[in-house]
Amino acid sequence: MTLHSSLFLNQPVPVGEDDSIGAVNGFPLIVFASFPWNSVWHRPQQLLSRLSRRHQVLYVEPAVGREAMNEPRASLRTDDAFSHIEIMSIEVPAPFMQSRDLLDNALKQTVCDLLLFDKGDNYKSPVLWFYDAMAAPVFTGLLQERGVVYDCMDRTCSSVQDVEELERRERHLLMNADAVIAAGPKMHTAKKKLYAGAQCFGSGVDAQHFGKARMKKTEIPDEVGNIRRPILGYFGTLDERLDYDLIHGIAVSRPEWNIVLVGPTGNVDISDLSRFSNIYCLGQRSYMQLPDFAKAFDVCILPFAVNAHTEFSNPTKMLEYMATGKPVVSTAVDDVVRQHSDVIRIAANHREFIEYCERSIEKPNKTMVGKALKKAADNSWDCIVIRIEHTILDALAAKEHRVAA
Repeated sequence: MTLHSSLFLNQPVPVGEDDSIGAVNGFPLIVFASFPWNSVWHRPQQLLSRLSRRHQVLYVEPAVGREAMNEPRASLRTDDAFSHIEIMSIEVPAPFMQSRDLLDNALKQTVCDLLLFDKGDNYKSPVLWFYDAMAAPVFTGLLQERGVVYDCMDRTCSSVQDVEELERRERHLLMNADAVIAAGPKMHTAKKKLYAGAQCFGSGVDAQHFGKARMKKTEIPDEVGNIRRPILGYFGTLDERLDYDLIHGIAVSRPEWNIVLVGPTGNVDISDLSRFSNIYCLGQRSYMQLPDFAKAFDVCILPFAVNAHTEFSNPTKMLEYMATGKPVVSTAVDDVVRQHSDVIRIAANHREFIEYCERSIEKPNKTMVGKALKKAADNSWDCIVIRIEHTILDALAAKEHRVAA
């Protein structure tokens, strides 16, 4: 089966040549993911799509419970754009999702059956790459791996109800990891207390792609081109991270403004937004279209709530916004404040957020926008991937040296 990624799909991106990496490439990666491959296109897809140019990748999606199923089943598919990435989907009987032991056994059975009977030759002596810490005790030491990588993102395993069990399993992962990568400064500070060698590799951006928002030839889609300006624009998942009171407040206090939200809906009910005539929820759009929509925005906004859901957020979209050349207004999410307070406006409260949007509409700060464009240009995903890969290679070499000694 072939996967056609319709949601936030990226195209293959050339990775910078690096002979030192090229000379030792080739080990496969088995990735235990915390969300489906065909979801919002951000950090994991950006990293792994580039790594797949030198490594075969098996992306194991989170299991999904199905009614009227008697036993687990798995399917394998590839992505047209990335021939060296295979995506494994796992379905289990619905009751398994309520029993960690049943779920663990199902995961072990389906993944091991695949590697033993079908794809084993492609994934010999792999590096295990974890986003889902819950999977670590199930698979570390089982797949004859040469190394273990933990890429810590915000909201990792946020759906897990047993927090103590999650923490226990994460400790197991940290004890067995050869490389720990944090996706943002605050996460790095937290993980460094548990794993001294943790390194921070934050978000990157394809600045050339999002720079299309600044080009005359880029066409604005009709569905947003027909909306009256000014437009405050957001792209990303509409989920529990958003501050809906703030969005409501903008819509009520500035009825002459329009708010455009581009992206799929997460595990929240957004039906209340439909009562506002100046809020447009456009739903999922492809990654390739995002610059087209951004061209219509007067201000790019990050209306995140400052709470437990965003405590470790280092939003990929910040650099993407910057690359569009539009002014950016954000709430005071910790990693945004730490990294970008010099190039975007960051509001301490709802009143200030609206005030900053008004200033950005009436008189964009060209100096700030220029600095933001430079920051985006200096933080490419290609460079981040090369640095991460060198980190992994160094960790594997050190492990090999310890074993030999």
